[in-house]
Amino acid sequence: PICMAEGANIKAEWHVMQVTHCEKHHALLIEHCTCGAKLVWDEALLSYGCSTCGKAWCEFDEGSKELPRFMQTFFSLEIHHRASFISDITAAALTRVRPYDTIVDSHHIKPKHTGNWINLLETAYELLTKPAVYEQWLSSCAFVRREFKALGNRSVFYPFYRLMTQLQGDWLIKNMQPTAFNTAPNV
Repeated sequence: PICMAEGANIKAEWHVMQVTHCEKHHALLIEHCTCGAKLVWDEALLSYGCSTCGKAWCEFDEGSKELPRFMQTFFSLEIHHRASFISDITAAALTRVRPYDTIVDSHHIKPKHTGNWINLLETAYELLTKPAVYEQWLSSCAFVRREFKALGNRSVFYPFYRLMTQLQGDWLIKNMQPTAFNTAPNV
């Protein structure tokens, strides 16, 4: 809203679902007016604000000035590295929503997520960067997928190996080599 009030041009990255904040002001990007109406791309929106209730951009709450860690990292990257970051954070988010899936949908139908998108992306970022988070996930994989143990570690930890093939960046989780021994659940 602050950029729009300043008469700024619309940035292409604002159309990327995983970009949740403005780089310049750290303001939360919004899809709905405070009146509840979905903001529609029309002349009023671009020049003034909400075309439903008439609320001007300068009247919108500025929102949080603190960027989530995943957005801090995204904005710290050079432009040509941002696309791979978006791809990686999306893969990790899908893993957080469906942590034990083994079948990859050939039609790329993504699981539905109705919770807080920013929280999901933050936990996805933690999966890629925090040892305690990915170790807990691997431990739960070892427990939930224990019936695959006879087929070997790659079968037990297939969701992990699938995620590794999707990641383009150099993430801390990529250094992990899960085994049934180093990821035993705490019972």
